[in-house]
Amino acid sequence: MFDDEVNRHIQTEFAGMGRYADQQNKVWQAQTNEATVQRTISGAADKYNDPTMLSSAAMDTAQQIAKYGMQTGESAEIVHLKQQQAWPKFNTHEKTKNNNNKLGFKDSASGTTS
Repeated sequence: MFDDEVNRHIQTEFAGMGRYADQQNKVWQAQTNEATVQRTISGAADKYNDPTMLSSAAMDTAQQIAKYGMQTGESAEIVHLKQQQAWPKFNTHEKTKNNNNKLGFKDSASGTTS
């Protein structure tokens, strides 16, 4: 009788630890995915005037979002929406750079102002 109760208690504890580990793994995956996407976008910001690099970074971002979506079971619509939400960030970097030049900030590459 006592052994059965102890075994149930141990099984309950193990199940709880398994759920906690699973949840922490999901959190880690989500944070790693977001960091990867942000790193790609930030890297593209440094190359705002290179259309090839921007295109490559945008494709890498779309692929990372799709990969994470497939791993987590997101629908194709949600993945597509997240990809669309990421795209303006590439354009924002270029617009920010253009606006900074219009405001008279120096272009670090040429040392000139616009």
